Amino acid sequence: MTERHSIRQITCNMKAHKRTDWHNHAVGKIRVQDSFLLLLSVLLLVDEEQMFLLLLAAAAWHELAHYCALRLCGGTLMRMHITAVGAVMQYRMQDGKWKRCAVAAAGPLASLLGGILAAKLQFFVFAGANVALGVFNMLPILPLDGGMVLFWAMGTRFDALVRGISCFFALLLLPMGLWLYWTNAGAWLFFIGIVLIVQQKACIMRKSRI
Repeated sequence: MTERHSIRQITCNMKAHKRTDWHNHAVGKIRVQDSFLLLLSVLLLVDEEQMFLLLLAAAAWHELAHYCALRLCGGTLMRMHITAVGAVMQYRMQDGKWKRCAVAAAGPLASLLGGILAAKLQFFVFAGANVALGVFNMLPILPLDGGMVLFWAMGTRFDALVRGISCFFALLLLPMGLWLYWTNAGAWLFFIGIVLIVQQKACIMRKSRI
């Protein structure tokens, strides 16, 4: 979750993404990157239990919470980019770092709440999808929600520290992903880690040009 200004200075607007050959497919305000389409194709091939549909429903609930928080805080949605690691919103909002923190935090909080409600209704698989999505997005990695909350809370003076934390946790996903693969839990986390690391590199390259 981020606004137009921060896409350029923090999460490397979509021009930086295009330089990593992630092209866009546009439908109205929605831009779908090739990385998402590739991930979608892979999941549809290997998802024998149709878990992906539940994950999509959980993701839709997550993004709806972001949008509702954005509107409540007086912001206006300009564009949404759908990537392999989630959606990134470009929006306009009056200055106020805590409003931006609230918009970023709304998604993970809604996911955790959705997981609790689904568990009480005994929809345990859907509950797990919501909780997993919420916990993953709370990681302090740009441009995930946790990374954006950390950035807005600490301010631009600590930009280098936030980027360092983001890169560290992005790199940490690789050994974790390999361990999951070794335990026959799939290589999904490893590949997501690679995507996030590429985004960190694009951010650094973009920062050097500003």
